[in-house]
Amino acid sequence: MVLTEYNSNARQLQVYSILKTLRIEKSMSENEITTSSEGLTKVLSIVEELSPQCRPHFWCEAHKFGYLRDAFRGLSWAKLPIGNIVPSNYTFNGFITALREGLQL
Repeated sequence: MVLTEYNSNARQLQVYSILKTLRIEKSMSENEITTSSEGLTKVLSIVEELSPQCRPHFWCEAHKFGYLRDAFRGLSWAKLPIGNIVPSNYTFNGFITALREGLQL
């Protein structure tokens, strides 16, 4: 009963909204993080923690790719390396590795 109450439809939609509006620069400023690599680690932990709380059809890796790409949206330094990464060419862990490599450029 408690699980059903905690993970209600409203809660699932709220978590989905949090993930869709997640931005790395906001996360970095809220947690006093100075490097983009640490910021990526924080965003990854949020995505990994919250995505299972979404509706089941939002759990898949394709949605996790989307959450991560959205987190970097609007950052001028991230447009070129991250914008050129095609998620369909990677597993989720491979995509994370490509993001980390892109951030080191």
